Amino acid sequence: MPKPPEDDELVVFPSGTDKNSTSKQQGGFVEDKEPTRALEVPDEEAMQKTVLIETPFAQQKRTPAKLSVVAGHDKGKDFQLDKDSLIVGRSLDANIVLSDPSVSRKHFELSFKNGRWVLKDLGSQNGTRVGGTRVEGEIALEDGHFIEAGQTVLAFKLIKEEAKEVADTKTVAEVQVKPSPKIEVVLEEKAKPSKIALWVGLGVLAVIVVGAGTFLALRTTEKTEKAQSQSQETTKPNRAKEMLEEGLQRIKDRRFEEAMQVLSEAYNLEPSEEINKALSHAKQERENERLLKEGEEKLKEKAFEDAVALFQRVRDTSVFFESAQKGLKEAEALAVEANIEKILALAKEKKKQEAKAMFLALVEQRPTDERVLSLRGELEKLGVTFTEQEKMGTATPKVAERREGSQAKGRAQKLDVKIALDLYDAGKFSEAAQALRAQVSGVFKEEQSRAEQMAGKIEQFGHAYKDGRQALDGWALDKAEQNLLQALRLDQEIDGHYHVEIRRLLGNLYRAKSAQNLQNADYAQAARNAKKALNYNPEDALASEILGKCVKAGERLFEEAKRAMQAGNKEDAKKKLGVVLEVLPSDHELRSKALDLMNQIK
Repeated sequence: MPKPPEDDELVVFPSGTDKNSTSKQQGGFVEDKEPTRALEVPDEEAMQKTVLIETPFAQQKRTPAKLSVVAGHDKGKDFQLDKDSLIVGRSLDANIVLSDPSVSRKHFELSFKNGRWVLKDLGSQNGTRVGGTRVEGEIALEDGHFIEAGQTVLAFKLIKEEAKEVADTKTVAEVQVKPSPKIEVVLEEKAKPSKIALWVGLGVLAVIVVGAGTFLALRTTEKTEKAQSQSQETTKPNRAKEMLEEGLQRIKDRRFEEAMQVLSEAYNLEPSEEINKALSHAKQERENERLLKEGEEKLKEKAFEDAVALFQRVRDTSVFFESAQKGLKEAEALAVEANIEKILALAKEKKKQEAKAMFLALVEQRPTDERVLSLRGELEKLGVTFTEQEKMGTATPKVAERREGSQAKGRAQKLDVKIALDLYDAGKFSEAAQALRAQVSGVFKEEQSRAEQMAGKIEQFGHAYKDGRQALDGWALDKAEQNLLQALRLDQEIDGHYHVEIRRLLGNLYRAKSAQNLQNADYAQAARNAKKALNYNPEDALASEILGKCVKAGERLFEEAKRAMQAGNKEDAKKKLGVVLEVLPSDHELRSKALDLMNQIK
């Protein structure tokens, strides 16, 4: 190949193309036998420059895809797979968040590897299935595959990009064209000018010019899109910062619900620790506001112990702390009077041991209160006896000083929870908490925290259990569910005494919910609640009957979906198949057929 002029750029094409050919010089002219040739232009003045193009190989890009929820709590949602690796699960830290409680916090991972999307189960509790087969390790996904995670079914779909037409089928990375290029041509000896050659040359030149123009237009568009993308990436942090400031201002204005909404949107836009802290602060202040209001309500209702417990839960970092402290002092004073009346009533009813336990607990809480200290004499008159040590502890208001002195160290012992648990089992939750707090000063330091935590849990349980039962009796099923689930968790952490009873109540609750769903022809939700009812009470015949009716409805909907498919009504078929997949158990013979039908709807 002849050496190109110094001011020309070298044409380099990928290996294996038909552009890299050998040119040779014969008889004073350049002969190129490949499709790209020097033009024979009948011009005596030789052109000075040759247009030369360099092209690298195209880089492999991530195949666009998305997940569509076709069955489950998030039915109807679409999630774009906009990263090379995404975590799918119930955790807020996941890239794709599902609200299905049967989905693990980090259920499975999607990653783009070697030109394909690959799914990997992350040790989820209920497992992940693709096309009805449980995933062990990794599995490559195909367009239209159905993914089952818990009670959620997602469809994996590839997104087809519009094909771009360019003049040259080869990928061109860059074209460098210098102003007014000219092509140097050495005419063959004895060659005569030809009009045909002239027109052919002009035609080829026109093709080159159009191709170069098209390429430059595509490059300009690509750069513009890249600039817009970079602009959007730059805008995201700025917008998130503005929303953070807006959320903080709403917190100051005590508009916590609005603050939580704004901060949640900011976190989704640009996750950061600062936004997350602000969001947590808004949630905590909303909770503190609720505790204050409920405490004030309990105070009006003369439920002084409940008011005390609510005011004590308001954190000292809250803007409501000062108001809560005022309410706490008032509630404690009124609670002391109420407790004194209870203690005297127990003593008069000959329940001397219970009266004594409540009195000693009250002394520990209010060691300098003259009303409490003078109560011992009245109890002795009613036949309640005290040891000498107990008398010393209640005979003088200086008991608090002894509790803080060196003598307290000598009396330190392990926490005794027996009395508290006996009161707890008897349904006397406030007294049980008092009995625990009464020991705080006399136990080892590490046991003091345990006493406070246990007392707090007992108080919380009492409120949740009471509110849950009342809500269930009033058919406020959602509120009852929330409170009874909290009560069940707390009871398991305390001693499990109410475990059987709460499970029975939850079974009744979910059975009632499933019956309501069935009446409204919401078969998917009815099946979910019936299954929950059977989890809490496997012998519940009514829940089993409701679940059976849901399965029958699912079988009927499957047939209706088939007819809708035959009639070309794919949307109606898709809707019915979503319910079928929710209702039918995993081992039902129609479930795999429903998945196949769903796979045909694209």
